[in-house]
Amino acid sequence: MSCGREEIFQEPVETISLPPSGRIPDDQLVHLTPEQAAEVPIETTIIQPARFSYRLKVPGTVFPAPDYIFKLSAPFNARITDLYAHEGEPVKKGQPVLELESLEFANLVAEYIQARAEVTYQESRKQRLTVLVEKELSPIRDLEEFQVDFIRSTAIARAAQARLLAVGMSASRIEQLEEPTRELNARLEMYAPINGVISEHLIDRGQSVEAYEHMATIINLDKVLVQGYVSPDEAGLLKPGDALTILLKDFPNRIVEGRISTINPALDPINRSVTVNAIINTQNAWPMPGINVRMEIQVQTPDPVITVPLSALTYEGAQALVFLKVDEYTYRKQVISTRRVSSLDAIVESGLKDGEEIAVSQIFTLKALSQMGEGEEE
Repeated sequence: MSCGREEIFQEPVETISLPPSGRIPDDQLVHLTPEQAAEVPIETTIIQPARFSYRLKVPGTVFPAPDYIFKLSAPFNARITDLYAHEGEPVKKGQPVLELESLEFANLVAEYIQARAEVTYQESRKQRLTVLVEKELSPIRDLEEFQVDFIRSTAIARAAQARLLAVGMSASRIEQLEEPTRELNARLEMYAPINGVISEHLIDRGQSVEAYEHMATIINLDKVLVQGYVSPDEAGLLKPGDALTILLKDFPNRIVEGRISTINPALDPINRSVTVNAIINTQNAWPMPGINVRMEIQVQTPDPVITVPLSALTYEGAQALVFLKVDEYTYRKQVISTRRVSSLDAIVESGLKDGEEIAVSQIFTLKALSQMGEGEEE
């Protein structure tokens, strides 16, 4: 069963079968006099199967879009020394968000400075050896043996630099570590990696945190991910790129358009539906993550089906009826079974055939006349 759809579904209803004689029962026929036919002209349409387009309506939930959410985690055991942005505040990419103090970070900085010092020493040594070899004061073997030490020191320095980059230190600040007058400390500033808003703040100044502990979340609301939940039997009608609309039923002005981005290949284990994903551009920060919305997707049946306009439908109890044209002055009540009802048409499961002609106007008049005939018969 499809989740959250507002269309009307009915169980198939057997159509009326004729008596063995082939005569149509009188209570199923509506006879018009020439005068009645003139006073209430009845419009008809001929049934012709065709592919049926309709808007599939399913429930949806809004999430932060991938690449538009970032969770700041502690790169090592540390203590929070300063907070520069708080929950609900906007931040720009590259803006400092908080500062950590850690002995582990101080050790990483020291290792890098020592490694770079070793590389500088080996570079000067290389220059001296090169000059001596050129002047034939040292054998070339010494220069070749030196290359091993130089490569090793360079690799150690690169590894030390990689560790600093991994904990969030910028390349420009790493370069500044080599300045002789640069004051060194054990503090690391962490920067916002994206534009956005601090949506979650889990730390306080002075608090100790462990490595990989979640400290804050930044969300960019320019885009969001909307997931719609479609019944398995209708998921086959959808494909990436199909147009859709995101809206709230009670707020008709809150509408955004988009397209299906991806369709999950397996059923959701919780609601047993197929998840449709759409990356949507927000309008004035709407829709926001966490809210429930309605997703409407324009779909089309893969094969031709028989449909009737809603203006041709009427009901007797739970039975759906149409009036088949027999001749100029005669119509027959026909029970049908509908599979789906949209805002304009209904798909007919059974009860009608290609080429049959049905009334599409004056349906209440025909129904009233049929009931009058039943009353007279009684």
